Amino acid sequence: MDANTLSAVSGFFGGKGFDPVSSESIAVIIIRQARIDGYNPMEILDTLQGLDNAQISSLVSEILNYNRVNTSFLGYTLQFTPLKETSRNILA
Repeated sequence: MDANTLSAVSGFFGGKGFDPVSSESIAVIIIRQARIDGYNPMEILDTLQGLDNAQISSLVSEILNYNRVNTSFLGYTLQFTPLKETSRNILA
């Protein structure tokens, strides 16, 4: 594994708010899978540039779940915001 590629991929996720250990773990998984699938890891980073932080977090949890044993999964939840029309009809 190329140290420059690892540093670049890890730095990308660090810049998106992931802590250093998580960034490096995600980077290793992405680089390993990219090599298996015959992709350049840097091209994958280019693809991820257009995603916002919520989309990246969702994608990372899917990647990590794909690379975990089948006995446990990571999850995430989206914040639910009710519509004004709906919430004003609810009696408290």
